[in-house]
Amino acid sequence: MIAIVVGHCSRWRGAQSFMGAHEYDVNLILGRQIVDNLGGLGRLYVHEVASTKAGTLGDMVRRLNHDEPSAVVELHWNAAVGDEGARVQAYWNASHSVAWHTSKRGRELGDDLSAACAGVLGTVDRGTATRASGYPMLSKVHATSVLLETHNGLSGADHDRFLAAVADGGLAFALSKTLRAWVA
Repeated sequence: MIAIVVGHCSRWRGAQSFMGAHEYDVNLILGRQIVDNLGGLGRLYVHEVASTKAGTLGDMVRRLNHDEPSAVVELHWNAAVGDEGARVQAYWNASHSVAWHTSKRGRELGDDLSAACAGVLGTVDRGTATRASGYPMLSKVHATSVLLETHNGLSGADHDRFLAAVADGGLAFALSKTLRAWVA
């Protein structure tokens, strides 16, 4: 089983894009599409509230460790605008992933997911950075864990392209295909 975790939550929906889409809403749509494409191989996990306190993210960690997935992929999308957007615009026209507790195979999964995003979105593939700890949830999950942060530029046209790739299922198809190959 592959766990697909939706980044952010309904109470803290993340940044809002130029086009009005919140990170959480897009992550949820993409997560549902991926799980549908994976059939019995995928399971969707949604945060109830965003907090680093033991009662919230800790509950998610316990659920994931109890379910023993072969991999955990947390979906994020950079919808940053304004001052934050201006700071990251030059670098983040890219797809990037960060992998925790990974073997060589886990890093390969992160690289493959990042490349799949870049292939669909026409962005730079920045590959995977490996971390032993840092992110409060995934650093405690026992399975190979990847946080996939999809950045696609910060103009309205870039966001339109990203949202179109989600709406038509193209991004979910590419990510699902990559995940299927990884578990094969």
